[in-house]
Amino acid sequence: MPKQTGDFPLIGSFGDFVFYKTKHGNLVRRKGNLNKERVSTEAVFEGSRKASSEFGRAASASGLLRNEFKKHCPYAGDGETHARLSKLLGDIIRADTKHAKGERLILAENIGPLKTFEWVREYPLSRSLWVQCGGSLGADGVLTITMPNLQPKRDLGWPLQATHAEIKVVGIAADFPNKKVSSAVATTGLLMKSNVTISKTLECPLPQEEGLILMAGIGVQFFEDKAGKMESLIEGASFGVVG
Repeated sequence: MPKQTGDFPLIGSFGDFVFYKTKHGNLVRRKGNLNKERVSTEAVFEGSRKASSEFGRAASASGLLRNEFKKHCPYAGDGETHARLSKLLGDIIRADTKHAKGERLILAENIGPLKTFEWVREYPLSRSLWVQCGGSLGADGVLTITMPNLQPKRDLGWPLQATHAEIKVVGIAADFPNKKVSSAVATTGLLMKSNVTISKTLECPLPQEEGLILMAGIGVQFFEDKAGKMESLIEGASFGVVG
């Protein structure tokens, strides 16, 4: 691609040429004859239309999940979470063998890879939470997470300045085709940095409707007690889908 030189690089169109700025410098290219109408109507672009449809479906699902989880765990993400999550959901869509290409969906049986997704790259859940958890979904739609032998000091990855922590369970019921999602949250409340063993049972009631995809996420937030005022810490805050 030709580079622009000179004291005043151009940005924009001039005749048959487009001038633009990139991380590689100021470049220039000739205009092509590809336009929106051709892409949306010509048979040669049918594959591109199908891929674009599924890409949009993945991006929409990423936004739904990310925004809903962040209602309860505002630290559930970093600057690249949406793009990384969209890519993973695209892979999940392409794993659908029940529908034709271009019509593939996010299916419950294919969402396992979400459990390996790091919502905050620098602070994966595995570095902040080590307690053994049990989980179940009752016939009444109640998602239950149990932590029968929780020792906060032993089972959490405490930052040096942290004095307290909170564990949250977020249940999600997603209807991706209709772009609808609902959630419920349960929390341990503030936990002191203690070796005392405690038991916690967190329950999230979720709707039981046909076609919904249900999932559970766990988030950990640390706090510092400053003269009786709890200040949340960015360090160590983590979130992950666990089921």
